[in-house]
Amino acid sequence: MALFLFLIKIRRKPAVYVIDYSCAKCPDDTKTSLETMFYFLKGLGNIRDRDILFQSKVFLKSGIGEEAHVPRANLTKGMGCSASLISLGLARDLLQVHRNTARYALIASSEVIQALYVGKERPMMVTNCLFRSAGNAVVLSNRREDKKRAKMEVMHVVRVNTARHDDAHHVVEMREDEEGICGASLSPQLVKIASDALTANIERLAPRVLPLTELCKAGWNMVQKNVLKKKAVQPFVPNFKLAFEHFCIHPGGRAVIEGVGKGLKLSPYDIEPSAMALHRFGNTSCSGVWYTLAYMEAKERLKRGDRVWQIGLGSGFKCTSAVLRVLKDLHCEHNNPWSDCVHRYPVCEDLQMQPHIASLIASMHKYLDVPPPKVS
Repeated sequence: MALFLFLIKIRRKPAVYVIDYSCAKCPDDTKTSLETMFYFLKGLGNIRDRDILFQSKVFLKSGIGEEAHVPRANLTKGMGCSASLISLGLARDLLQVHRNTARYALIASSEVIQALYVGKERPMMVTNCLFRSAGNAVVLSNRREDKKRAKMEVMHVVRVNTARHDDAHHVVEMREDEEGICGASLSPQLVKIASDALTANIERLAPRVLPLTELCKAGWNMVQKNVLKKKAVQPFVPNFKLAFEHFCIHPGGRAVIEGVGKGLKLSPYDIEPSAMALHRFGNTSCSGVWYTLAYMEAKERLKRGDRVWQIGLGSGFKCTSAVLRVLKDLHCEHNNPWSDCVHRYPVCEDLQMQPHIASLIASMHKYLDVPPPKVS
């Protein structure tokens, strides 16, 4: 028996802990309001008035507030919006395999925005309005001694890549338009493709995290649909609140957050951290799920034993899930990016209803050869 237990112990993969993580906060002079964006685009002199108006409308409906940061320099992005969680999975695997030679891993991610698109194709203009500057770093350890000071333990990382499907591969891509101008293109099918990728990811993740009762319900639903051929049977959506206390949905846009929340039957409280991360910091690409997690920590939601589901969605099209278990009650620290503003959140503002925005909209006709957007 002693030998059996010893063999099990040496074959068990070591736990990997999140010692700490940090999210960057850009200088205040990089905050970008609708007014700043409007006059900047107008001042360039090479963007049509109707395209400036279109981008102003996208800004108003995006769910992004006027404190998100735009960089002083433009660079091209790399692996996409799920890169940080992919790196988390890779670092965890390396620490588990090389547990005798590697003790720590550092993951650093950044979003400094692709070059401003100045062409005429609207699917490529949207990225001018959504992406913002950000960055984060995560320190991991496989040392049992570090559990006492660690914030969380990495329980699972599950990846799905749907690039074998052409529509998924091209839904988010860097390309040139007909005039040879390069930019990132977002297809109108983005939400549907993201939903399909998330569904495929859930199929792999669910058996690892859901209680047996939910798995039995899901199995019976599949039998009714696929074996008994009952057409009236609706797809079964497991109750993921039995597996997780918190949800970090990639804050890529209002439609993505609300779509995932609706599909998983989450409450407004559940999607609040992602919606507020989008409002305060914008679409920060792969760093977004960490700004969302930092919001939960700043609000002191994270308690010992809680389980957190991070959902990364990005070009490819890729969906990556990470499951973290909180090791101790967490509180807002001085270096938390929300420390100076969390008291103002959550917010439910409609930018179009803000007095200064209404005034800007009313005055747009002075600068554009097209009617200003209507306030709905």
